[in-house]
Amino acid sequence: MIDPWTYFFVEELLFPEESGGVTGEGAFGCEAGVPDAPEPPRPDAPREKCVRERPPAADGASSPRTAQDLAAREARQLVEKAEYFLDADGVAGISAAAAAVLARFDGNVALDSVISLSPEAAAEFRVHCHTLCLKGLSNLEATTARQLASHPGRLELDGLAELSAEVATALSSHRGELALNGIAAITSEAALAISAHMGTLELNGLAELSVAAARALAAIPGPLQLNGLITIDEDAARALARRTRPLQLNGLEDASDAALMALATVDADLELTALRALPAAAIPRFAARDWDACLNGLESIDSIPLAKRLARNKYLSLDSLRSLSGEIAEALSRHPGGLAFPSVTHLSAEAAAALAAHGGGSLSLGGVRSLREDVASKLATYDGLLDLGGIRSLSPNVASHLASHRGDLHLDSLASLPPELAAALAHHRGGSLSLAGLMAISDEAAAALSAHSGWLNLDGLRSLSVAAAAALAKHEHSLSLRGLVALDDDVVSQLAGYSGILKLSNQTAISASGRAALAAASGTVRFE
Repeated sequence: MIDPWTYFFVEELLFPEESGGVTGEGAFGCEAGVPDAPEPPRPDAPREKCVRERPPAADGASSPRTAQDLAAREARQLVEKAEYFLDADGVAGISAAAAAVLARFDGNVALDSVISLSPEAAAEFRVHCHTLCLKGLSNLEATTARQLASHPGRLELDGLAELSAEVATALSSHRGELALNGIAAITSEAALAISAHMGTLELNGLAELSVAAARALAAIPGPLQLNGLITIDEDAARALARRTRPLQLNGLEDASDAALMALATVDADLELTALRALPAAAIPRFAARDWDACLNGLESIDSIPLAKRLARNKYLSLDSLRSLSGEIAEALSRHPGGLAFPSVTHLSAEAAAALAAHGGGSLSLGGVRSLREDVASKLATYDGLLDLGGIRSLSPNVASHLASHRGDLHLDSLASLPPELAAALAHHRGGSLSLAGLMAISDEAAAALSAHSGWLNLDGLRSLSVAAAAALAKHEHSLSLRGLVALDDDVVSQLAGYSGILKLSNQTAISASGRAALAAASGTVRFE
C-alpha cells in the first residue's frame, strides 16, 4: 500500500489528467477496487466500530477548523498525519473534493460533527472500505442515503432519530454493517423497506416494537440487533421467532413465558444476555435448540439438559452464574473452550473435581475468595491455565496443593505473602506463577520464592530492597517486575546478575549507570 501523501502528489501534481485526480478511479484502500455487490461481513469477524476506544491521534490529526466545512487541502493534511484512525472533529460539512480525499484513507473515518452531507460528497465514499462514522447527521435526504448505501464498509448513522420509508428504502441497498442505533421507534413501512438490507443491521435504540414491524424485521437476511428492547409481547416475539439469521436481544429483561418459548424457536444464533432466569416451561425448548443461545445473565442453572446444550456453544459466557452443583459443573465442563465463572463464590469438592476434567485450556474462578484443602487438591489436577484471581489469602497447606498444579497459576489478589506461603508456592512447576497483586515483599519471602522455577509475575511490587533483589536474582527462568517505580543502583547491581529473562517497565526510574549495568546483565532485560 502506497503512502497517501505520495499518492496525492503523484496523482494530482504529476499525472492529473491520466489518473483523474482525487476523483478518478485509481483509488487505494480497497485492494480489489470497488465491488459491485460486496459480501456482507462474516458474523465471527465484524468490522471495527468507531464507538470502540480510538487510537491516540498524532499531533495535528484533528480538524484544522471548528464548525466549518472541510476543504480538500485540509483533508489532505488530515490524511497525511493520521495513521489508523482519522477523526475530523469540529467539521460541520465537507465538500465533494474533500470527501474524495478522505475516502481514500486506508482506515476508519469519523465525521461525527458533520451535520449535513451532499449527495455528491456521499457518493465519493463508495471507494472507502473501512468504518465510516456520521453520527452527527440528524436528518438524511433519500438522495444522500442512496449514495451512502454504496459505501462497502461499516456505516454508522446513529444520529438519525427517525427513519422514513423512503430513506429506509435507499439505505437497504447497503451491503455490510449498518448502525441506526438512534432510531427509537420504527414504522412497519420503514421496517419493511429496510428488511432488504443484506448485512448486519443495528437498531439498538428501539424501545418498542410493533407486531407488524417485528414481522418485517424478521425477514432481514443478515444479523439483527435489537438490544434496546427491555420487554417484548408474545405476538412480537412470535413474529421475530421466524428469523433464520442471528438475533440479539441483549437488553431484554422481562418477557412472558409464552414470549420466551416463542423466541427459543428462532432458527439461528440467539443472544439474551440480560435475562436472569428462564421460565421452567421454556427450558426444554432452549435445551433442544440446534443453534447457540447466549444466556450470559442466568444467575442459576438447575437443568442438566440445558447445561449440556450451553456447553456445545461456540462461545460460553456465564458471568452472572452464582452457584455450581457437581452435576451442572460436569455438564458445563464439556465445553471445548475456556471456562470462566466470575460470580461463583463457593465451590464444592464435587464441582471442583468436575471442572478439573475440563479440557478447554483455561479455567477462571475469579469470584472464589477462599479454598478448602479438598477443593484445592481437585483443582490442582486441572490441565491448563488455572485463574484464582479472587483468592485474597491462602493457608500454606492449601498453597501446597495448588503448587502441585502443572500449568499456569494466577493468584493475583493475594495481598500479602508470608515466608511460609512463599515457600509452599515456590514448589510450583510447569508454567507461570502470577502474584501480580502483591505490592510489597519481605526479604524472607523473596528468598523463599527464589526457589521457584518458571515464569514469575510480580508486577504489583512498587519497590524492592537490595536483599530481596539479591534473592530474586537467584530465581530461574523469567521474572517480571514491571510495577517498580524506581530502582536504586544497588538494587540494579543485584538484578543485573539475573540469568533469565527480566521484564521491567519503560516508566521505571533508573539512573544512566543503572541502565548501563542492565545492558551488560547476565540474562536478557526487556523494557516494556
